[in-house]
Amino acid sequence: MRWRSAQSDLEPKTTIYEHIIAHLPPAGPGLTEGGDTLPDTQPKSDELAWISGGLDGAFGFHAGPAAGDEQLVLDVFGLLAKATRPGAKATDVGRLYEKVRTSEVLASLDAVLRMVRSNGLPAAGLRHVGVRLAKEGRHREPVKFGMALLGLLKGDPERDLLLMLGRHEEFTLFAVVAIKNSDPDSEPFLLKLAKSVEGWGRIQCVRRLSDAERSDTKDWILREGFRNGVMNEYLAFIAATTGGLVTALGGPGGDPILLDAACDIISALIAGGPAEDIDDYEQAPEAIRLLVSRLNGEAVSLHNFLAVDDIERFLADDEGWDGRLEKGWTADLRQELIDRTRAIKSWESWRALAVEGLASEDRYGYYVADRVARSLGVDTFENRWQRLQADPLRESWQWVFELCDERRIDEVIALAEIALPLEKIASGPAESLGIGPEWGPHRALDSVLQGLRRFPGRGWKLVETGLRSPVVRNRNMAIRTLSAWGPGSFSPEMRAAVTAAAEIEPRDDVRGRLEDLCNS
Repeated sequence: MRWRSAQSDLEPKTTIYEHIIAHLPPAGPGLTEGGDTLPDTQPKSDELAWISGGLDGAFGFHAGPAAGDEQLVLDVFGLLAKATRPGAKATDVGRLYEKVRTSEVLASLDAVLRMVRSNGLPAAGLRHVGVRLAKEGRHREPVKFGMALLGLLKGDPERDLLLMLGRHEEFTLFAVVAIKNSDPDSEPFLLKLAKSVEGWGRIQCVRRLSDAERSDTKDWILREGFRNGVMNEYLAFIAATTGGLVTALGGPGGDPILLDAACDIISALIAGGPAEDIDDYEQAPEAIRLLVSRLNGEAVSLHNFLAVDDIERFLADDEGWDGRLEKGWTADLRQELIDRTRAIKSWESWRALAVEGLASEDRYGYYVADRVARSLGVDTFENRWQRLQADPLRESWQWVFELCDERRIDEVIALAEIALPLEKIASGPAESLGIGPEWGPHRALDSVLQGLRRFPGRGWKLVETGLRSPVVRNRNMAIRTLSAWGPGSFSPEMRAAVTAAAEIEPRDDVRGRLEDLCNS
């Protein structure tokens, strides 16, 4: 049955379940091209959008559960009770579908499920409604709601449906929770699902495998599962603890996959961020000691060098050590590891590997080589400059400006004025956010304007272009550049341009900043 809605002209042409099946790759995680765009996705707009699973992932990770809208909870429960009763009509399920689709029901989902549990709705009815919403739904909200209902049924046989929907990262969290709630032996299925996704979906899976008992699950988390398309920092602590990092590093050597994984885990813990970091990891002193010992004999790649560099900088930074000396660290161990990491970094072979890597066509490989070379004191400006000249709309202007000085700034500005379509960019102020591939030149201008802040009065033509751009971010960047230059560097031409920009600026907040510049 096809769901009918008030927006029939915009009604998706296929179910979400069918869409996912149609975009399964022959092998490996993720979906084929176009799979990420769900059937209910509205036409493109110039507005910020979350990556699949990002909204649920970020709010679920960083915020507590919502209390729920009491009246909405009662309304939804009433519709659900009618739809699950024996002899319910198709229209009863349809009304529930529309309510979930058009209301903020998911924000109150926990409250709805609590009410369902406490009132004992019939399992057969819940299964029927859950399957219909999840498998036949053409909009993401009802599909998620249906998946949540299936999670209420202990030992539910709809696991394959949940696993299939979970292949799309927008639904992985709901699949994970439903499977874990309904199946007492959920670990092998969560592992299977975790291997099929790469971004927020993997984070959600691995977080719920932190109590894993199976050796294959722990080994996969340690060696591969912590890596994801958002930030390794989200899962590094679970990899170190659940995965048994210290035990693995204390085993036989000659395992490059384990060595690379250990490097990434320790580097992520040192970087810190959204989850537990190196100071939360009780076995950090022993893990780092074992890793440095391994690296001393087995380090062969620039990737390994980066971990050594991260560890050395962490140990050499005096901040935070008063507290660490009470958590298993000793002053002698710290100094010993500083000496050993510096000795590894002094190997002559690193410089040749870094110089070779600077010619890499692989962007990540080039980034690693550049970072190693910089750590070894190699000036990589010319290499960055050549790459930028070869592809000025794809390579990083920010990287060039990072190493740019007074001797080089004029040629960098000259390239920007030639390579960027300044007349096209300066089409007049508007409300655009500049999102999408067609806005590439505007994003490049952002980096240029940011870099020009260190060079007062230089590159005015580029700054003026930014003031006339339809992209709000460009105009704000231009304003920040002028603010960094200071009023002492403003020529009459600059002041006139800022005044003219303020007169036609469509946004009140940006106009206020322009007026402040005029009055400075």
